Amino acid sequence: MRLGACQCEKDVAELVKRGQWPGLASAELRAHVAECAACRDLVAVTEAFQRERVVASAEVRLEAPGVLWWRAQLRKRNAVLRQVGRPLVAAHVFAVVLGAVAAVLCFVFAARYGTDWMGLVTGLPSALHIQEMLPVEWQNTQAPWVVLLTIVVAGLMGGVVVYRASEDR
Repeated sequence: MRLGACQCEKDVAELVKRGQWPGLASAELRAHVAECAACRDLVAVTEAFQRERVVASAEVRLEAPGVLWWRAQLRKRNAVLRQVGRPLVAAHVFAVVLGAVAAVLCFVFAARYGTDWMGLVTGLPSALHIQEMLPVEWQNTQAPWVVLLTIVVAGLMGGVVVYRASEDR
């Protein structure tokens, strides 16, 4: 049955909604509800829903507003830190890779031009000598020193950039 099928249904619904049923209902209206199936069902269903709402709201424990605010601020702060940290991680990876490349090139340069401690490593293939990696016209000039100096300066600049980026935090 739809609301409005009975002429008294609106009055009954209003009294039940306000929680005034059956205390403030007239004797005629109570007698009508006892006879009318639509109004009786309306009262039963509405009262059942109201009881369940009271039970459910008693079970719900709302946290203090301060705790909710603190958690929201913490989530916001963590999201900002994750967002800010992404470029820093990329800068650190770049600096580590650049430093590793510079270290390998320094090792190759030292192997080619020799030092006393390099005597421990025997049988290095000629492909590891920096002079073999350069074009032929550079082999008898100062070009290897220029290449090595460029690599060292790039490595130092990468370290400074990473330091400055992490300092701004």
